[in-house]
Amino acid sequence: MSTDKDSDTHISVSIEGSAAQAIEGALPSNSDKPHMSDKSATTGKEIKRSLTILIIATVFLYIALVGVVAWAYSLSHANTVALCAFRDDAQRRLDQNKQYLGDHPRGVAGLSPKQLQANIANSEQTIKSLTGLNC
Repeated sequence: MSTDKDSDTHISVSIEGSAAQAIEGALPSNSDKPHMSDKSATTGKEIKRSLTILIIATVFLYIALVGVVAWAYSLSHANTVALCAFRDDAQRRLDQNKQYLGDHPRGVAGLSPKQLQANIANSEQTIKSLTGLNC
């Protein structure tokens, strides 16, 4: 290393050898982008492509999930409507059987009071099992 004093009081320093190379490596280059090897650039592109595929697949799966949930809800609603109709029919049959048994306590030809009581018990059990429905 050598120094020269100019008349304008400027000091110039010249650095030789490995020290100069070390300083040049530490200084930022003139380009805006960092220098990347071809392998690093390729790996970065592969990662970006993989992430893009994963994002697209995730969006597709969420859309499919929403579709399945909507389908399941509509199916559940249809089943609820059918079960409510069945419960209403059982209630109507129960009322008719009670009315008929009150009007004919001894039964009629081909229909004994025991059979009417069994029908009433079956209707009551059906209505009891369907009481949790929100109709």
